[in-house]
Amino acid sequence: MAELQFRTSQKHYPRGLRKEIDLIAFPHDGSVRAWIDAIDPGDVRQRMSQDTGMALTYIATQLTENKLNPHLAIAASKAGEGSFATGLVVTELITPAEGGWQIRAREDELLEVSDDVLVDAISARIHLLQRRVKQRKEAREYAEKMTELLG
Repeated sequence: MAELQFRTSQKHYPRGLRKEIDLIAFPHDGSVRAWIDAIDPGDVRQRMSQDTGMALTYIATQLTENKLNPHLAIAASKAGEGSFATGLVVTELITPAEGGWQIRAREDELLEVSDDVLVDAISARIHLLQRRVKQRKEAREYAEKMTELLG
């Protein structure tokens, strides 16, 4: 979101300040699903299922929980035609440095994406955060009901 601000309001957010803003730590809440969405040409989940023999519902559950087992991470990398190491980095099995990622690779890529792609990424992140807030609210309401019932 900060990058979008820099692009749209040079007066209030000069480009020079961009270097002072760190991205959120990686991997982050939702990063696995965001990665899958980013590499998905339209059939990544189906290809993961075919390659691993795992049901689509299991894969969906893993993504909802923001995790993938190593076998699924590699299958996703393969289906998205990326480096196998990337799947292992995204799922925290190896560090970005161990996966061969450059130190500021994410930041550099962010500077290169088009406005449309950036807005889509922001929209997806907001949607994820909305779901998380709703889940927490529902969990809190459920806990309150159980507390009332149990006294």
